[in-house]
Amino acid sequence: MKLLNALKIKPVRNIWFSQVFSCFGDELYTFALLLTLTQLIGPSAGYILGVQASVILLSTFTSAAFTERFTHKTIMIASDLARAAAALSPFIYWVIFGSHSVGVIIISIVILSYFRPIFDPSLQASIPIIAGDRSLLQAVNGLFDVMRRLSRMIGPVVGAMFVTLFSPYLLFLLNAATFLASCVGIIATRRILNVPAASTAHSNPSSLKRNYNSLKRGFMALNQNFPVHFQLLSYALCGGFWYIALILATAIKIKETYPSDPGAFGYVIGVYGMFNVLSNIICSELTFSRPIIMMSIGRLITGIGFLAMAFSSNIYAICFWAAFSAIGAPITQLPLATQLQTSFHSEDVPRIFRVRIFYEWSFILVAYLVAPFALTTFGDRAVILFSAFLYILFALIGMTWVKDAQRSVLAP
Repeated sequence: MKLLNALKIKPVRNIWFSQVFSCFGDELYTFALLLTLTQLIGPSAGYILGVQASVILLSTFTSAAFTERFTHKTIMIASDLARAAAALSPFIYWVIFGSHSVGVIIISIVILSYFRPIFDPSLQASIPIIAGDRSLLQAVNGLFDVMRRLSRMIGPVVGAMFVTLFSPYLLFLLNAATFLASCVGIIATRRILNVPAASTAHSNPSSLKRNYNSLKRGFMALNQNFPVHFQLLSYALCGGFWYIALILATAIKIKETYPSDPGAFGYVIGVYGMFNVLSNIICSELTFSRPIIMMSIGRLITGIGFLAMAFSSNIYAICFWAAFSAIGAPITQLPLATQLQTSFHSEDVPRIFRVRIFYEWSFILVAYLVAPFALTTFGDRAVILFSAFLYILFALIGMTWVKDAQRSVLAP
């Protein structure tokens, strides 16, 4: 089994287990954050999501100015330490003053959001290095992807159980501890990640100029491989509207259909998450000879699932089509991650993943802003149908017009 073979590689095992703790901690933090803010400021807590997306976008435009001077290992350790301090700050304030502070929580969110586009590109650029064996790279990507999906399934449940016994502020403490665990795992890789994030031979002394050049090089590298660039842009655009379709519109649809069953929406998300993980495990074991086409097929599966969900009128049908749509996500995302890691020169990989973060969070921000108007004006079915249309449209374009890129420049 490829997943087990991947875990036998010591650097993969060290980093993966450390990130399991970190991702689980992120979900606990998100749960504690939403619970605390909704208690403190009510519906206005939704604006914090916009702040998060805005800070992440700001980081993509500014962080490369200093990160490219360091190794991947240094960047990830520094990011984990900064995020541990930020996650810990609401807990410390609560312990000292015995009260809540929205200002401290917002500062914590800003710091955590800013360091996300710093940590993630270095992690993604490190995966081919720690994998070593090219044939196991998709399995290693599958390990890291299933880790995130399992955390999203389990984290909120554990958080809900935890706060029935303890203060939600203890979840901030636990999240800080998971960042430190991530730090330990990265340190345990010894020298293998002492690889410069990028060459600084041509760096401009102006930090803004350096950051602009970094993003520009990421876009330029992607433009040299149109099929991969198209798939990345399609993934980000559809992903933004995935949030509206599956989370907001489906929640409203189920609430209107089953007003007396508040747990009905939880069943849908639970089924979606379960089949998401199962699909991920299966896809991790496969080798896709035509990855670009497979990404489009995965997008088509999700789109068809959303289309059927829009016309489903009972919980069983909605759960069935949610499970069907969940199968498509790993079919799209695993080949995409592998292509981004192997189709470009190694020093361009962090830049490309920074562009990926820019695309993703730009469309997520658009989704946050559009969702209230769209749902109020057109209704939940129309919103789900529009999202399904986007998935199917980009899938068909990818299958008929955009061809596979049969090249790899995985550099040492």
